[in-house]
Amino acid sequence: MKKLLLWEKVQAGINEIEQRLRSQDVTDEARCLENKKQLFLAELFLLIQHIGKLTEKSSLKFEAWINRGKNREETAEKLGMTTDGLRATIWYFNSRLENIFGEDTVTKIVNCKSQQELDEIKKWFWTRVSSLSKGYFR
Repeated sequence: MKKLLLWEKVQAGINEIEQRLRSQDVTDEARCLENKKQLFLAELFLLIQHIGKLTEKSSLKFEAWINRGKNREETAEKLGMTTDGLRATIWYFNSRLENIFGEDTVTKIVNCKSQQELDEIKKWFWTRVSSLSKGYFR
């Protein structure tokens, strides 16, 4: 099984939550929690987009990352590198994002069982993100 990029993990988490929400035997309280988890995952994706568009160079790397290297030759040429270099750049970009977000944050969000647990994850996440230096992601 291939390793998922962070955006793929977020999308898989949203899909899993959507499947739970389609279930007929979900209580109103559980439905509310699932909706809040889904909103937080969408918020994470918006943050990823924001980070990816900070500079012109990071924007090109973000596009390569989000497209998982489709049109490799063209994208590599735009970035002035080989296709192997592009693959390395995509995985480096992903590892930097996962270092910011936490490698298992999406799983924690999807699997949390209470509003309190979700609130704790949010607090931990925003504290982590706000503590990073501005030059961390170049």
